[in-house]
Amino acid sequence: MWHPSRVAAIRRSPWSQPARAQPAVDPNLIVLVFSAVVIAAYAFDVLCRKIKLPSVIVLLLAGIAIRQLFDRSGWTLPLLDDVLPVLGTIGLVLIVLEGALDLEINRDKKPLVIRTLLASTLGFTLALGTIAAAIHIWFATDWTRAFLTACPFAVISSAVAIPSAAALSPRRAEFVVYESSLSDIIGVLVFYSLLAAQGDISDFWVGLGGTAVISLALGVAFTAGLYVLLNRLTGHVKSLPIFFALLLLYSIGKQFHLSPLLLVLAFGLLLNNTFVLNRVRWLKEHESATFPEDLAHFKQIVLEGAFFIRTFFFLLLGFSTELADFAGTTVWVVSGVILVLIYATRWPLLRALCPTDVLPLLWVAPRGLITVVLFLSLPAAMRVERFPTGAVMLVVLATAALLSVGVRTGDADASAPAQGGAEP
Repeated sequence: MWHPSRVAAIRRSPWSQPARAQPAVDPNLIVLVFSAVVIAAYAFDVLCRKIKLPSVIVLLLAGIAIRQLFDRSGWTLPLLDDVLPVLGTIGLVLIVLEGALDLEINRDKKPLVIRTLLASTLGFTLALGTIAAAIHIWFATDWTRAFLTACPFAVISSAVAIPSAAALSPRRAEFVVYESSLSDIIGVLVFYSLLAAQGDISDFWVGLGGTAVISLALGVAFTAGLYVLLNRLTGHVKSLPIFFALLLLYSIGKQFHLSPLLLVLAFGLLLNNTFVLNRVRWLKEHESATFPEDLAHFKQIVLEGAFFIRTFFFLLLGFSTELADFAGTTVWVVSGVILVLIYATRWPLLRALCPTDVLPLLWVAPRGLITVVLFLSLPAAMRVERFPTGAVMLVVLATAALLSVGVRTGDADASAPAQGGAEP
C-alpha cells in the first residue's frame, strides 16, 4: 500500500506503484467501465442503506478485489497516485459543505450545538492524546511525530458518518451531522497547525487561533460575495460556477496555510441560514425571488457531487491497497489498540453528554476520507519510522463495520421515547 522508501527513488506519493508497461486502452472501454462503476455504486448505495451497512466497506473491498484482478492481468491504472489526493480534497470540501447545508442556526438548536461542540472537541482531544501517547511509547518517537500520526485517527469522518446517519432517528442523525462536521474542522485545524509549528507549542497555539479567526473572517466575507453572485447570476448554469469559485477560494486558502474548511463551513451555514446575511440591508436587497429554488438546486448538485467523488475515492483507495501491508502481527495489534482507544475515550463522553443514546452513538465514529487525506498529507520527514501504514485501512474498515452496529442499534429503538437525561 504505502512505502515511503520508494518516494526518493520515484518522487511520487507514498502510495506509488512501480511503473509497468501496458497496452493502449480503447477509450470506449474506459467510458463503459466508468459508467458501469457509477451505476454499480448507486446500486450498492441503495442496497447498503436497506441492510444498514456503510457503502464505504463495499467500495473498499471492491477496489481491493479489482486490484487483484489487475495484478494478475498485468494491468495498471496510470496517474493513480496523482488522482487520489485530488479526489480526496474535492470530496472533503463537498462533504463538509453538504453537512453545513443541512445545519440550522436558531435558539432551539443551542443545546444541540453546545453538546456536539463538546463531543467533537473533547472527543478529538482525548482520542488524539491517548493514541499519540501509545505511538510515542510503542515506537519510541518524538511527541511531534506521534501527535501528527495520531491526528488522522482521532477525527470522525463526516464522509462516512453523514450518509449513514440517514438510517438513524432525526435527533440522532442531527447529532451525528453536527458532531462529525465539527470533528472534521477541528481535526484539520489542529493537524495543519501542528505541522506548521514543528513541535513549538507557542507557535502551535498562535497558529491555531490566528488561522481560525482569519479563516472565519474570510469565510464570512467571501460568503457575502458568493451570496450576491448566486442571486445575480442569470441563465441555467448557476450552481457549478458557485461551487468552483468556492473550490478556488479553498485552494487559495491552502496556499496561504489557512484553514479553508472553516471557510467552507461558514459558506454552507450562512447560505442555509440567510436570515443572518439578511440582517445586512445591502445583502437583503440582493436576494432574488428565485433564491430558494436556486439554493435547493445547489444542494442537489452538492449531494450528487459528494456521492460521485466519494464513490471513486474509496474505490481507488481500495485499489491502491497492497495485501502485503496487512501481513504481520504488528499492523493488526496497532490497529486493535487504536480502535480500543477510540471507543474507550468516546464512551465516558457520551455517558456525560447524551446518556440515553450511548450505545447507538458510541459506534457512530467512523474513520474514512478525512483520515486518509490527513495521513497522505504527512511529509516523509514527519512519518513515524516502522509505523504500519496498513493500520490506516484496517481502522477505516473496522470503524465502518462497527458503524453498522450503531446504525442497527439506533434503528431498533428509534421509535422508543427517550427517558431521562439529555437527548442529543
